Amino acid sequence: MSIIHKIDLIRKAMIETCNIKGLNDPKTLKYSQVLDQLIYQYQSSGKY
Repeated sequence: MSIIHKIDLIRKAMIETCNIKGLNDPKTLKYSQVLDQLIYQYQSSGKY
């Protein structure tokens, strides 16, 4: 699975969780952290 695909999946999951549980829910925050890490990896790879 490509990093772009992972980013898209986590982004969608984060948005869905945020809409249901809110911005400050631990699950939303965890998705946000994972998304930040994936975006950092992608940007560091220089493949954009």
